[in-house]
Amino acid sequence: MTIRAVLFDVWGTLIHADIEHPGEILQKILASFGISRSLDEIKTVWLKAEKEAKDTNLLSLFGKLQPEEYWYKWNSLVL
Repeated sequence: MTIRAVLFDVWGTLIHADIEHPGEILQKILASFGISRSLDEIKTVWLKAEKEAKDTNLLSLFGKLQPEEYWYKWNSLVL
C-alpha cells in the first residue's frame, strides 16, 4: 500500500491556536506541500466528513476503538 497522505489531529490537541476553523491549519499544511486549496473547499470537505462520521456513528466510537483505527476511519472520510 502506498501512503498518499498523513493527517495529524491539530485541533486543540497538539496546537492551541486562535483560529476560526481547523481547516485553516490543514490549509497551511497543504500549502507547505505545494497544494493550494481554498478555505471554502476545505470547510466543505470537513463538514461532509463530520456529517458522514455522525451518520455512521463513528463519533460514538471515539475511545472505544484503538486510536489508530479510529483516526484511520476519520482520515479516510476527510481524504
